[in-house]
Amino acid sequence: MRRDTWLSVLTGLLLVGVGACGGARDIDDRVEEALEAAGDNRTQLEAVLNHFQAAGDPEQLQAAKWIIANMPGKAGADSASGSRRVALFREFESLKHKDADAADSLALLLHYRPADAVMTPDLTAMDSVSLVSDIETAFFSRRRWPWAAATDPETFIRYVVPYRAGDEPLCRSWRKNIQNRFLADLDSMARIPGMDDPVKAANAILALPRMKHFEWSGDLPAGPRTGPAMADIFVGDCQDYVDHLIFILRAAGIPCTTDKVPLRGNGNAPHFWAAIPVNDSVTYIETNEKFIPAAKLDVEFLKVNREAFDCQTVTDVTKYYDNNNTVDLRIPLDELPDIPEGEILLCASSNTDWIPVVKGRIDKGEVRFGTVGTGRIVTVAVRNGGGVPQQVAEPFLISPDGSISRIVASEDKMRKAVLFRKYTPKIAEFADRMVGAVIETSDNRDFRGKTDTLYEITEEPMRLFTTVRAADRPARRFIRYRGKDGTYCNIAELSFRGEDNTSAITGIPVGTPGAWGNDTLRAYRNVFDGDPYTSFDFRSPSGGWAGLDLGKPRKISHITYTPRNRDNFIRQGDEYELLYWHFNKAARKGAWKSAGRKRADSDSIIFTAPAGALLYLKNHSRGKDERIFLIDPETGKQIFY
Repeated sequence: MRRDTWLSVLTGLLLVGVGACGGARDIDDRVEEALEAAGDNRTQLEAVLNHFQAAGDPEQLQAAKWIIANMPGKAGADSASGSRRVALFREFESLKHKDADAADSLALLLHYRPADAVMTPDLTAMDSVSLVSDIETAFFSRRRWPWAAATDPETFIRYVVPYRAGDEPLCRSWRKNIQNRFLADLDSMARIPGMDDPVKAANAILALPRMKHFEWSGDLPAGPRTGPAMADIFVGDCQDYVDHLIFILRAAGIPCTTDKVPLRGNGNAPHFWAAIPVNDSVTYIETNEKFIPAAKLDVEFLKVNREAFDCQTVTDVTKYYDNNNTVDLRIPLDELPDIPEGEILLCASSNTDWIPVVKGRIDKGEVRFGTVGTGRIVTVAVRNGGGVPQQVAEPFLISPDGSISRIVASEDKMRKAVLFRKYTPKIAEFADRMVGAVIETSDNRDFRGKTDTLYEITEEPMRLFTTVRAADRPARRFIRYRGKDGTYCNIAELSFRGEDNTSAITGIPVGTPGAWGNDTLRAYRNVFDGDPYTSFDFRSPSGGWAGLDLGKPRKISHITYTPRNRDNFIRQGDEYELLYWHFNKAARKGAWKSAGRKRADSDSIIFTAPAGALLYLKNHSRGKDERIFLIDPETGKQIFY
């Protein structure tokens, strides 16, 4: 885009504030309000404006005005707290065995306590030298690399120019430092044909050797975000990984921000991912170390929100994720009779709570919640002032056509429920990795030459221990589990019985050496240790196997296998309580009621509960991951939402 064209577009945008959050007010009025709020720091911010005015650079002057106008409400943690948090991440990254105990010990050693962080408003903390340098460095990318030059003005200013991503401490010269580290790589990329596409450029950066695999961990303590230091840290949770990408890509002149779901559509927690807003209607998202169209998001959602520097909260961007599984949800008011005055809220479940996710608006006899994901179980509540939301309807399932199916417990019709797990298998579980695996035998330790397949796993295991009959094959000395390509040969336990189906067959463990992260706690020997909560996690996606040397040829009649898991199946000896949701229409009040409490004597447990009820299985012995579900009336299987 020509310089005069860019300036014309940008000036027009700034007259009303960029995007939906900036407000339809003159930029100079908003700048003056920010300067007033800066107090004694006003002179620092005025110096920024004066610098670009004197430099005769209208592009950067307008960008500086936009930044200052949107600075109110922005704040970051103090540098001392931030430094301790960065040190914690770096030390944790260096550990061979990373777990919650290690993270807690490091936090204690480094005197890191998130509650000690002091938040300082940017208006009173930002100095002119830092802000001038940061804006100039942002525009350096636009004038040096084709993908940055090709980014439309609104997108560039909203998702490249901002100096911070969240509430991390202010960091001087972060953008220049990252540019210097990547400069040779970026200059080489710029010479490749077609690199005027920011998404193509982003994928090229992700493919660089310096971009090591990021190791996910939810064990590090919560707190203010870590900031630009995440650019060369390769461990953390999903928000940390997003920040890792945000600072690298923004330094390269590629628009990047956080898109997130306040609650997963089938889980109890939020989820975050990096997004490249190409323009006002096209978004690409990072998954499996590559940016793909937003419509291919594999995370189930009710709403998707976006962070933007000019928004004090977030922006609803669910419409960008329309993959034929979204609808414009509208509920006629006559389906919510006599609702009290107040905010009308669409609530999703988190464990046993209902959390407000979307605020509705009344229009033409309907409550409208905008674009939402289908296949979600939600409820409607009303909140007066800052009070607790009061439910005004039974939970309901959002159907693909936008209609709703209410979930009502028929307490006069009790049904048997055979339960195998307490949490959805769709989030961070591994049972699906067993599909396509085979159990096979051979007379050769390396399984070269003749092998016989005793069983192929064709369905995801629904329980902790699955026992199947082996195919009738000749007796052989070696037996193994060979995972399908791409599954890291994930398996927790494998056992066998002889021809009489009573005697256990044992042997000496054999298999492919090596485990993910060189972690000996994930080695193939775990498959035969009798513990369903240890497992094999091979070092590579493909090529792994775990087996036994039986000492002599043996004939196998039955096989029992256990998937790698996070201890969310039914655990023998634990105490469980089945809850069902009861809604009192007259009182417009719902509550969880108990359908019984008992100890499990196997990897399944049986309760009696009202037909059609929304259910929740609580483990009183251990754990925290539990999720609402229904019982399929035809198959009797648990269906988690």
